[in-house]
This record gives sequence, structure tokens and C-alpha cells, in this order.
Amino acid sequence: SVALDIYSEEATQTDLIQETNLWVTGGQRDEVEEMVQRLRLRTMIQGFARQLAKYGDLFLSLRYTFTGIDRILYLPPQYVHRVGPSIDLVKFFKLDHQLGKVSPRQDNLLLPWECAHLRLLAFGFSVLYGRSMLEPARKRWLHLKLLEDAVAIYRLNRAVERLIFYVDVGAASPQEALRMVNQ
Repeated sequence: SVALDIYSEEATQTDLIQETNLWVTGGQRDEVEEMVQRLRLRTMIQGFARQLAKYGDLFLSLRYTFTGIDRILYLPPQYVHRVGPSIDLVKFFKLDHQLGKVSPRQDNLLLPWECAHLRLLAFGFSVLYGRSMLEPARKRWLHLKLLEDAVAIYRLNRAVERLIFYVDVGAASPQEALRMVNQ
């Protein structure tokens, strides 16, 4: 959790020159800047960066009005599936039944202009979905879990042996051996 917070904070640091964490350059600067203000993207961008680092994918449902994008809704990546003829082209986004109310249609589909898909391409451009920043740590975490389990099993096996004491009584009679042990 802390690692994801560090990733998101580093990715969305305020630029010293622009004095903001999100700025607009280009031709239609005023219109885009107004949309950034209206959608409160400067406050939401750190959460978006965290989710992108966590899952490797970020799906956003875009709600339109006559003035442009009116709202942005976050869609959990585990409930959204890309459907298309190739890696680059998306025909539509299929939503699981848990997100059925997000889609304006009955078939739980979002068209490409109704959904923004951001992904981290760690393995190249030939993948449908992104790769989490945590993926390389999973193997080491599994090794750690196996090692902790092995240590716990070892300690349970050795716990019984620590309570057993051997006293050499030699060839003494049972009564004599009991007296020696009690001393």
C-alpha cells in the first residue's frame, strides 16, 4: 500500500515551473483547461495514478453532454473487458453484471468513445491489458510466504523435542531411577 502511494505521489508531483500537477499545452488550451477545472482532474489524478500502478489498467467511463465531458466514473478493471478485432482496435468494452448500471444500454457495453482505457505497457505494445507495478514483487512475496511457513512448521516440530529431557540412570532399578529423576 505504501509503495503504491509513493508511486502515485511521484507520478503526480507539482511541477515547479508550471506550479501544478496537470497542465495543458496546445491549440485549444482554454477549453481543455476549463474541462480540467470542471471535472476536478487535478484532485483525482493521484488516485488515478495509484490505481494504474496497482492494476496496470485504468478504465474511466466518460459521460457526455452538449458541452463536452460532464463526468468521469472510475470502473474497476476486474469487471471490464476489451473486445475488438485486434490489439490496437477496440470495438467495445464489455462490463460484468456488477457494473450494469454504468452502461446506458441494456447489453452492458460501452463504445470506445464512452470509455478511456489507460494501461502500463511493461511487456511491449502487443498486450491487451497493462501490467501492475507490483507484478515483479509477487514472486519474491511468494518466496517469503513459503519461507515463513517452513519456519513455522520447523518450530512446531522442534517444540515437542525441547520439552523432553534424558536422564542417564544406568542399570538402576525402577525405584532408584525414579528417585534420581525426582532429585
